[in-house]
Amino acid sequence: MSLLIFSSANKIAQGIIKRLYASNQFERIICADLYPTYSSVQRFLYFREELDEINSSTTLIERKIEEKSDLIKAISEASHLVYITHDYYTLVPSKLNLIKTTAQLAKNAKLEKFIALTPIEHDHYNEQNSLVKTDISIDEAKAAYPNLVHLKSDITFGQHSSFADILIRRIVNGQPIHFKPENPNALSSPIFSDDIATIVESCLKDSSIQEKSYLLQGSKQYTIGDMISTLQRHTSREAKINESIIEKVLPPTHVNFISERLYEPEYINFAQFIKQYKPLDQSGFENLDSFGITFKAMEEIYLPNKATMNISRNPSSITEKIITKVLD
Repeated sequence: MSLLIFSSANKIAQGIIKRLYASNQFERIICADLYPTYSSVQRFLYFREELDEINSSTTLIERKIEEKSDLIKAISEASHLVYITHDYYTLVPSKLNLIKTTAQLAKNAKLEKFIALTPIEHDHYNEQNSLVKTDISIDEAKAAYPNLVHLKSDITFGQHSSFADILIRRIVNGQPIHFKPENPNALSSPIFSDDIATIVESCLKDSSIQEKSYLLQGSKQYTIGDMISTLQRHTSREAKINESIIEKVLPPTHVNFISERLYEPEYINFAQFIKQYKPLDQSGFENLDSFGITFKAMEEIYLPNKATMNISRNPSSITEKIITKVLD
């Protein structure tokens, strides 16, 4: 069996790849990504070195997707497909169209299993009515591939979390965090990135899981402010919340010609995400009890004063990187 993981360079995808690579469940894992920038290539290459430390019989193959024909070829080489919403916001095809196109190609290829993981932190929040458009794109993907297994994840945390990675980097590097939520009391049920990987693995193993949707959430609720406080205690550093004079004059949430040159696309979307976050609608999703997971809480992973710093080779990190040590 061969597994294709599309959008393999982002943090959440890497956690899934790492688990499946170690499990030897598949003969081959094809890691495909758009790789729109040099830093996105670097990000995957450094992760690839981490995989070299794992004793696995699985063959790992890399694929760059530049055209539709590249995606058709990659899908034709696989029996199973895990699609993950990419975390790019410029120089790439629309996320909304890409999942529908992938579903159509997956149907033509007659795959054994197609899973679509759509982390809410990867959605494009600079688009008008982004949440509504995202739901429509998922419905279109389901129409194209009726047996689609849809996994929608709430905010993530852990080593393989995009959201937590940005927050920790900005706290550790002393970078400002634009924190202007429309609803500061909005409660999230963040989920540990390793728990997401466990659920994806279970869905791939169980052939009876078809045409289902699951909302991936942890067992404990937090506001985004609570999450920032947890990471401050973990890193023993104070976050620079709304301290930037430049951000007060030209906020990253006010997208225009100047702000697009002042701030990275990742940070603009991050600030918009914080601003727009609202509790997720629970309707239309299956119960997670069947997976038998005891979900981790943030405090179990981010223990107070237990972070260590070292110089990072990750191009997304400016000077330092947090390595989280989970202590018994």
